[in-house]
Amino acid sequence: MEMLVAENVWKVFGKNVALADVSLSLGKGLHLVLGPNGSGKTTLLKLWSGLIRPNRGRVLVKGLDPWKHRCEVTKFLSAVFEDQALPWWVSGREFMEFVAKMRNVDVALVKEYAHILGVDSYWHRAIRTYSSGMRKKLLLLMAFATTCEILLLDEPYTLLDKRSIEVVNELVLLKLRDGCCIVIATHVFGGIERFATSVTILHNGKVLKHIDVNNVRRYLVYECCVDEPKNLVTKLLDSGITEFEVKGKCIRIPSNPQIENLIDTRLCRAVMDVGRLYESTLVEEEQGLDRHEVANLRRSS
Repeated sequence: MEMLVAENVWKVFGKNVALADVSLSLGKGLHLVLGPNGSGKTTLLKLWSGLIRPNRGRVLVKGLDPWKHRCEVTKFLSAVFEDQALPWWVSGREFMEFVAKMRNVDVALVKEYAHILGVDSYWHRAIRTYSSGMRKKLLLLMAFATTCEILLLDEPYTLLDKRSIEVVNELVLLKLRDGCCIVIATHVFGGIERFATSVTILHNGKVLKHIDVNNVRRYLVYECCVDEPKNLVTKLLDSGITEFEVKGKCIRIPSNPQIENLIDTRLCRAVMDVGRLYESTLVEEEQGLDRHEVANLRRSS
């Protein structure tokens, strides 16, 4: 089922073209929207959230226009944005109790997620006293603690430490098991990309590439976790395969016609090599992206 649709969407702010003729259709699963700052990622998510409307084309959320049916859409869609304002004059707990009441969410569930994210250690304080990282985790709590079918996360990994990123990824996987449609718009890899259903790369408001993991072999990589990695390494080298990466007991091997005959597919998982996809797409399109941007994406992969 199509959960999120964009059809020939244009969005212009003054003289700035944020999105140019963007068409996209996403179903259930985890969808990554990648691109450098200013590529149009946040604008696309705000269109689906009903916060803004397109100048041309249309967006749909489960068949509904989110601008015209915002109240109905918010019943099954939750979103968090990097520039989202919070009521600085109340405590984080008071704010979340208000959100729980508005979204008809059990406060006990909110407290559970607050503990998981570590927000309960400071949410008794006024929001105006929070650091940027504390505010970010409160926003994420608002998104994860609400029951939804669609979850939109705008730059969820910025301002978070390594452990907090791991916790966010665990919560994303829990939502995926519940059958959610999750869209993560980011310019930094957080490690969740191996579970992606699709990857969309935006640059200068245009879709450079949209890849469904089930329909691509060029960017697949096998992750094999075995008790004796040396044996698999020896087998690969004896077969003339030298392009692989060893991390502890896990070996990452780019897909090629020989691999499936050499490995035990019960111990190996085929995932998309999102970093290689992102980098090669930018090179192919000759967009001239700064190398630092590519390094940021690959750093955590």
